[in-house]
Amino acid sequence: MIRILPTTANKKPIDNRFFVKELLIFIVVSAIPLISSAQDRSAQQSRSQVPITLKQAIGLSLQQHPDLNAFTHDKLAMAAYVEQATMGTVPTIELTIEDGAGTDSHSGLKSAQSTMSIAWILDNEVIEKNVNLAKNKSVLVDIEQELTALDIAADTARLFVSTLIYEQRLKLAKQAVNQANEVYQQIAKRVKAGKTKNVDLLLAKHELIARELDLEELSYELDANRYLLFSQWNASEQGAISGALQPLPKIPGFNELTAKITANPRFKLFASNARIAESEIAAARVQVQPLWQFNAGVRRYEATDDYALVAGVSIPFGDQNRNSGTISALNAKISAYDAQAQALEKTLLKQVYKLHQQLNHSRHVISTLAKKSIPTLEQALIEAEKAYQIGSYSYREWQVIQNELLNTQEKLLAAYLSLHLNHIEIERLTGGTL
Repeated sequence: MIRILPTTANKKPIDNRFFVKELLIFIVVSAIPLISSAQDRSAQQSRSQVPITLKQAIGLSLQQHPDLNAFTHDKLAMAAYVEQATMGTVPTIELTIEDGAGTDSHSGLKSAQSTMSIAWILDNEVIEKNVNLAKNKSVLVDIEQELTALDIAADTARLFVSTLIYEQRLKLAKQAVNQANEVYQQIAKRVKAGKTKNVDLLLAKHELIARELDLEELSYELDANRYLLFSQWNASEQGAISGALQPLPKIPGFNELTAKITANPRFKLFASNARIAESEIAAARVQVQPLWQFNAGVRRYEATDDYALVAGVSIPFGDQNRNSGTISALNAKISAYDAQAQALEKTLLKQVYKLHQQLNHSRHVISTLAKKSIPTLEQALIEAEKAYQIGSYSYREWQVIQNELLNTQEKLLAAYLSLHLNHIEIERLTGGTL
């Protein structure tokens, strides 16, 4: 059994406590092993025997989530592009025959000159720039994979926490049903003894029915949430999970959080796009430079039965500013990436500040409800029951206190959920653990 929510201040959670800071313990995503379907089924069967912790749930999601499988093929494609970029211009072999198949002394091939030559272009610098460009583009796949893994880990953590909350709400609903049933039985005895009117019994029966409906609805919601959680790693079976909502995560100062914002992988994306643009600029500049073409070969003179070497060089000429428009556009893109990064930083600062304030508020709400409100209502409920038994308190008044206690316990669970979800979101926005 998982003890998550103490109803009084002096109760403590049991082992397997839930630490949201485990959220972004990143498995190096680029090195995630490919597990065969047979291994998956065997592993899932063994895992279904024992409760799954948050850390295990995140690890399974990062290994088997379908959204990450595509990156394996993307990396193979980018490696192929890098290999293709190493290919330069293919040398050409040329055979020419001159002064043949003419008239008189040039009839046939007796006076012909035949030349066999090979030509090649010095394009090493072009190849180098193209390879650098392809390599920089391949980095984008790694960054996009990191972003996807970060979102998947955060989604798994949210579903894990939500499942814990639903389990606690279900326990609370069962307690409410048991409490409503006990009250119904007590009132039935009082009605039978002639101490209470039958209307109280009818109201108690209605309360019991309402609580049973709440229990049924929560059961459906828990099943749906568990399905979504285990779908994160394509589990064929749904096992138990192990965790607790306490101790609460440490909340660092806002200044400490702001220093971590630039760790968000989206900043890497802007920087990588800027490097790609710089590589494209370098490639564009090389493209307009003249590429020298050399050729060498041998020539045969049929008339004299002689041979001679031939060699040549071709140097293109033209305007080297032909790509100036492209280069200007790429420089503008680099400036745009920098501006977008600055805008993202400001946006994240605002989001983290709001979440940080909500974290502190949730912690205060949890402390107040757990240490003050709930113990007070529990004592009030005891006194109300005593008063009802001696006839100085009506059933309606007693029921109001019962419902107020249940509502306050629900508020406490909601505060726990809000705190942990906000903490997870801060970790996602800052790109790492707190």
